[in-house]
Amino acid sequence: SDDSIFPIEHYVNPAAAGSGAPTGAELVRLMYRSLHAWQNLSNSWILLEVAGTTTRDATNHSDGNNDIAWDDLDSLGTGVLGVNSCYMVGPWRVDSDTRFDNTGRVWTITAQAGRTDLRAVAEHELGHGINLDHSDQSCDGSASTPLMCPFVSAGVRKTILTDDSNGAAAIYTLSGSPPNPPSNLSAIAT
Repeated sequence: SDDSIFPIEHYVNPAAAGSGAPTGAELVRLMYRSLHAWQNLSNSWILLEVAGTTTRDATNHSDGNNDIAWDDLDSLGTGVLGVNSCYMVGPWRVDSDTRFDNTGRVWTITAQAGRTDLRAVAEHELGHGINLDHSDQSCDGSASTPLMCPFVSAGVRKTILTDDSNGAAAIYTLSGSPPNPPSNLSAIAT
């Protein structure tokens, strides 16, 4: 792979958030944590970052920007919580836009009963953004099913499980060894 493409930058549009969802800087921090959930896997290598905020609506899927935004997704079908749309040039994913539905549901970031966990949906959609497909494991929407299963029950906080981690490792193979620590390193308290 071409290491010059890393880190993969994402831009967050915090406008028009869904009911109960975090807004502004809190939404940006949530997207940062969701991207880093994939980056922090111990069996794969990928570097993702939130590069800033934007006013783009994440609907231009070939502009070369990886945007995250809110949108009315009702036209995609009832029950659609989020969508990731990617643009490919040959084998390279050059644009990955993620949108979350801002109509018809109440979001949460604390797995509250009757509410949809935004972090679980964000990590799922951003998993598509790193080229993961839906898991072929059994999926009932509970916390014990892989994050990349296409269903989450209200009130449930799904997380990255072994099946998801193995999928990322198959694409972003961790190889080589870490660099040696620097020699003659010292710190001075000021």
